[in-house]
Amino acid sequence: DSDDDDHDGDDDNITEYELDEWSEAERKQLCDMLDNLDIGYRWDGTMLLVPIGVEAIVDSCLDSIDSRGVTFVDDDN
Repeated sequence: DSDDDDHDGDDDNITEYELDEWSEAERKQLCDMLDNLDIGYRWDGTMLLVPIGVEAIVDSCLDSIDSRGVTFVDDDN
């Protein structure tokens, strides 16, 4: 039943990206892009947390920054 308000239920509505191999400059660049796109996000250490539904946009931001080729499971491009 959905009456358990003890914890914030936000965690069900977020997607996590573990970016511990990224440099601080790369993470800063990502923040700038997300700010420009008006996408809400927060950091938990090196883990980027974004709302569900913006993954496609975040993925393309990640792709455009990371030239090392992080392997994402989607290869529609």
